[in-house]
Amino acid sequence: NHQARDHLEEGRLKTDAGDLVGAVTSFQQALSAHPGWAEAHFELGRAYHGQGRLGQAMAAYRAAIRLTPDMQPAYANLGLAYFQNGDLEQAVLATAEIAPEAVRPQVRDLCARISGGQRLSIALRDFAQDLDDATGDLVVAALVLAAEHQARHLADLLASLAAAAREQ
Repeated sequence: NHQARDHLEEGRLKTDAGDLVGAVTSFQQALSAHPGWAEAHFELGRAYHGQGRLGQAMAAYRAAIRLTPDMQPAYANLGLAYFQNGDLEQAVLATAEIAPEAVRPQVRDLCARISGGQRLSIALRDFAQDLDDATGDLVVAALVLAAEHQARHLADLLASLAAAAREQ
């Protein structure tokens, strides 16, 4: 549908120009013309996210994922939105599908523990034991700290840990 594509491109241009309100309108118009278009749902989510409208962003990302289950950026953005909304548990669950292959089995076990009702901090500690990796221990320690104390600077801490891990 050419009309839907035109609206999507218009929305992207508005996003790039910082006109997120206009971008939302354009993405909504694209979706009116083509409701099942995962890419338009994703872009709508990004525009809402940029406005701080996290609930609407999460709904749009979930719609994109439902339509295109392998859309990795949608999982990443959904996880980020949950995290920014203060829900670390849901952030972990939302991003499990895009975990690196090397740790995917352990991440799936972590998600099963969380879904089974285990407290996040305990599930994370079990996850660290499953990983049995010094760098993983540092990342998990930061996540446990956030889970127990609602740490606001977790992203900065994780970025520092990633830099330190690359230096090793």
